[in-house]
Amino acid sequence: MAQMQVIIHDQAKERFLKPFKLDVVEVRDAIVNSDNSQELKLRAANMHLMWFSKKIEDMVDEYFLVVCCNRRGPALQLMEAYKLPGSVCNEDDDDSMPLQLFKKLLDEYGLDMRIGERTEKLLVSQRVPYDPNGGMVHPVEVINPKGHRYMGVSMYAMVDGDEPYLDCSICYALDTTTYLEAIHQDDDFDI
Repeated sequence: MAQMQVIIHDQAKERFLKPFKLDVVEVRDAIVNSDNSQELKLRAANMHLMWFSKKIEDMVDEYFLVVCCNRRGPALQLMEAYKLPGSVCNEDDDDSMPLQLFKKLLDEYGLDMRIGERTEKLLVSQRVPYDPNGGMVHPVEVINPKGHRYMGVSMYAMVDGDEPYLDCSICYALDTTTYLEAIHQDDDFDI
């Protein structure tokens, strides 16, 4: 992975690195020297995502970094980066793939989403039956009873026909209020 150019735009720094107290060097290292990586081709969104994970052990803390990049030719553009606190992961996760770790993060800090007839915290590359006459304003609805701030992604395509469905590339919503509290930060950041 050393030959790949890693691009980290200011927007990604403001949205992920600054509030999650991650630095550029740490994130680049998690990409270039990852413990595990995974490719995810999203048909509906026409994207090629690369996910990376790395266990970080320093004098103060032990945690995992999970990083998602969009592959654009010979370059990787940072899309997202998350710190998984020790309360979410354990020694059994050392060999876990990045999306498995990300799912654990969402199991702990994700918000449920109603997608068609299903309620999930994470959907990746799945087709979900959808009734366009079902009365939902949006096909993907985040269930947020406490009104917490959250960041989410919902990439999907609606496919009509005899049995309409959503071709979900990736859908999730992270409760940033509880997540930031868990990684010992105040949540005075606009995300």
